[in-house]
Amino acid sequence: MPIAEIRKGRSVPSVKDGPSSSLFTPLTLKGGVPLFQRTPSVRLARSGVSGGPEYPWASAALEHAPSGECVCWGIPFEVEAVVVLVDQALTVELVPTVAQWFVFMHTSDLRPLEPNPSGFFSPMRGEGQLGEHAANYVMLYQDCTEQRLTIRCRHQLGAFQRRWGENCFEAVVHRKPHPVPASHEQADGRRPLGSGWGWTQTRAAAADDGPWVNWLWAWENPHPEKAVVGVRFEPVSGTVIVSAISAGNAISQPLRWQAGV
Repeated sequence: MPIAEIRKGRSVPSVKDGPSSSLFTPLTLKGGVPLFQRTPSVRLARSGVSGGPEYPWASAALEHAPSGECVCWGIPFEVEAVVVLVDQALTVELVPTVAQWFVFMHTSDLRPLEPNPSGFFSPMRGEGQLGEHAANYVMLYQDCTEQRLTIRCRHQLGAFQRRWGENCFEAVVHRKPHPVPASHEQADGRRPLGSGWGWTQTRAAAADDGPWVNWLWAWENPHPEKAVVGVRFEPVSGTVIVSAISAGNAISQPLRWQAGV
């Protein structure tokens, strides 16, 4: 089922976890799959994300994917179309952009673990397919040069749902951690999942799970003086969904927590 059919007639979620930084600008992915139009020629039925027999609930999770104007970790994004990588490369044009950092909002599908001929799961990568080469993102500069980025599972990219502990080493989920009131401070009994007495003792929530998770990965451009005019997305394994890109400048890694002043 294409994304547009799942979203038809339903509200579209937008994520805003704080004020938007003026240091970053969202980029439009020209040539992606529109979220708000019927796109029968582009389907996710070939992947677990579409809700195949291994994950029959996955198609319902798509309605929870962030869309529209979003602010994640203070960085603005515009999710108007997505790039779906299955078995063909896709080049997306960008407005010529000179920036030190490019932050990708993306995720991958879930695939069932397959045993080897002896019946063992070896190497055991987990459902997150640890270290698997998922895709290449080739940054295209205005002077016709390129910069190839290797995207590996549970490094720069994670799955849209995960088992406990299968986070990424170089990426964060699209919702930043936040404080949680103590159990007795949450009135009327309508408490969110994970807000019971034991969970609230930490007074904080990682916010790193949910029906649909996008992952944010910040890439530092080694040539910030050259304009980037596009990205060629090359699939390698599994299905990768790129929702948005934001570009900007910062004196340090924009997704890294800083010490309080």
